Amino acid sequence: MALEAIFVTVLTITKAVAAAGFLLNLTGFYFVLMRGRRAYHYMFAGILLICALWDLGFLIAMQRNAYPRELILIGYLVSIPCIFMLPLIFHFTCSYLARPRVKTSLLPWIIAAEAALLKAAG
Repeated sequence: MALEAIFVTVLTITKAVAAAGFLLNLTGFYFVLMRGRRAYHYMFAGILLICALWDLGFLIAMQRNAYPRELILIGYLVSIPCIFMLPLIFHFTCSYLARPRVKTSLLPWIIAAEAALLKAAG
């Protein structure tokens, strides 16, 4: 009985942290889009949006923890946008530092797109 109470407490804390992360990332997303109009602002907003989707997926997974078959689908849906995180961070960094690298930036995007298509195909 005590172990079940600990599990419920940990689950509740995890839900609260995921919800707070989701709201903080969406708030940052909103403010970045409201304040900036340069290319790197949009890329940073994309990073924040992917982080918000990750937190939302984690929150949904914790809510639906009693249904293990749904957890696999939630994991797939959340992980597909996360594939684009690394090329987005690289492109954001190059853009923010005003060092355009067209060929070098294009390669991670192509690899991420292929990985996302393969993951979506199963």
